Amino acid sequence: MNKTLVIHHSKYGSSKAYGEAIAKTLNATAQSFKSLKNKDLKNADTLIYVAGVYISSIRGLKKLNKKLTNTNINTYIVGVGLGPKTTETLEKLKAHNEKALAPHTNPLYYFCGDFDVKTFSFLHRVMMKMLKKMLKNKADITEDEKYLLNAIENPVKQIDTSLTSELTNHIKE
Repeated sequence: MNKTLVIHHSKYGSSKAYGEAIAKTLNATAQSFKSLKNKDLKNADTLIYVAGVYISSIRGLKKLNKKLTNTNINTYIVGVGLGPKTTETLEKLKAHNEKALAPHTNPLYYFCGDFDVKTFSFLHRVMMKMLKKMLKNKADITEDEKYLLNAIENPVKQIDTSLTSELTNHIKE
């Protein structure tokens, strides 16, 4: 069969951009998580799930796991977030999502996404405004918090689809 399916769960476009780049490289089908049907999974040997990271959680991973119950699909998980691509970021992501990642034996991948508060939904913009105020009033701000505060104040454009080559090369092996 050898069919690869790339599922992106994107709110503001970064996960979709990476998912489409991965699909293009692998000559695979890409689609949104919202449009995913059980019949799509029946024909797949390999699934790559690309989703945003929100407060250290990979969006929709638990729902994906329910859909994958009783399947034998070789699955790769990709988190897309604001934080820098470091070993520390990846380890925090693994630790926070340990239970949801347990069924997946392939390495977890992480790519940096864009962050522009002006493109956010009304609710998310309000949340960012509150978070900004809280961080500005905080006495001991961490490096991660400084990074987030800067991103809230200054849009961050960091999608780099060339980063997907590590994943796509692994799948091609």
